[in-house]
Amino acid sequence: VKNYREASTKKQTKDAAMTPTLFAEPRQPQNDFLLIPRTSSENRRYIPFGFFDKEYIVNDSCIALPNATLYHFGIMSSEMHMTWVKYVCGRLKSDFRYSSSLVYNNFPWPINANDKQIQAVEASAKQVIDLRKQFSGNSLADLYNPNIMPPALVKAHQALDKAVDLCYRSNVFINETKRIEFLFELYDKYTAGLFVKENKKATKARKKFDESVNPFQLPDGSPMEGKEPEFFQWKKDKAKREFDKLPPDVQQVVKESEKALNERMNS
Repeated sequence: VKNYREASTKKQTKDAAMTPTLFAEPRQPQNDFLLIPRTSSENRRYIPFGFFDKEYIVNDSCIALPNATLYHFGIMSSEMHMTWVKYVCGRLKSDFRYSSSLVYNNFPWPINANDKQIQAVEASAKQVIDLRKQFSGNSLADLYNPNIMPPALVKAHQALDKAVDLCYRSNVFINETKRIEFLFELYDKYTAGLFVKENKKATKARKKFDESVNPFQLPDGSPMEGKEPEFFQWKKDKAKREFDKLPPDVQQVVKESEKALNERMNS
């Protein structure tokens, strides 16, 4: 470590060569935190987030979220957040590659969740954590393996999903397409006025691209720098195009199913 730091061209790194047994740039949280794995299997329905105390050292394979609450854990451990992850995150091969700048910072949190809804999320989140403790002999990797995930944990997550959904709206999300459309619309609402609108030439140029490939996406699946709004808009447009391709009778069935589910949930 000492030789490596001495060979650096960065002054701060050279100075740190005097103390090779110490971290050069300490970024360890000063209190307990929520741990976010940077990479997680695409086969998992939920990324296994978890709380850790400040004595645990966070390495580069993880992200630490200081001062996180049960509400934060609940929202992030929900189907709503996982839908956002699937459409927005980068990829390592085909696995999810979670980033704070792209996924977390742009995630549209519930806009007007009331105290009762927040408490419901916290209660359901605590139930998920308590159930995990009942399987302390298993790793989180085992518990969140979709083939052997304990039924009780699946049920707890489903209850959490419902609590989180109600923070966004009372109507039921009948499929993933409806979820991501809603999230992109909410993202648009949060960012309205923050970005300069595209001029007509840019819009025409975008239409020339192959519609099956996001023109604002890098090879690893993340957006080009400075093109995040266009990246998200393309994702939203694609989801709508896929729904529009369905035969009219199938679209009608989907709409009627959504209406029936909403009436059942609100009855």
